[in-house]
Amino acid sequence: MTTLARATGFDGIPFQILMDQGEMPDWERELIIVSQKIPSSNTTIRQIDGYGDWEMECRLLFATERDWQAFDARRGRRGQLVHLRAMTSAPVPVARFILGDIYAIFDDVLYHGPVMGSRRRLRDGRVIVRVRFSRPSTEDYDAMIEEGA
Repeated sequence: MTTLARATGFDGIPFQILMDQGEMPDWERELIIVSQKIPSSNTTIRQIDGYGDWEMECRLLFATERDWQAFDARRGRRGQLVHLRAMTSAPVPVARFILGDIYAIFDDVLYHGPVMGSRRRLRDGRVIVRVRFSRPSTEDYDAMIEEGA
């Protein structure tokens, strides 16, 4: 395993986050818009209800099958995800200097599980798998609108 981003992991289980097509994965979320069509008219009322949860799908590299199994045992559970701060453009609740790098620390992250058919065991015993994480969107939508104006 490489020594880059040595503190990256989920609830203390180490892994590396791999690039996809030359880019690092990032947290994303969708704006929630509710539309209501007014009967017998051409009018539709649209209401912006803020943002949904932050989501990230990424490929992970585990040093051993045992690390992968320990990680996958946490499927459907919430925990603490730690990764390099520079990897995300999303707001970071806690940033800490660890082992010579600045890491983003996210609590209350839900590990959804692996994407079906994505797990691959390498000859040297390492495991690569694509997984999904999500976390609540706790930012105040109205405050974000005011900052942008």
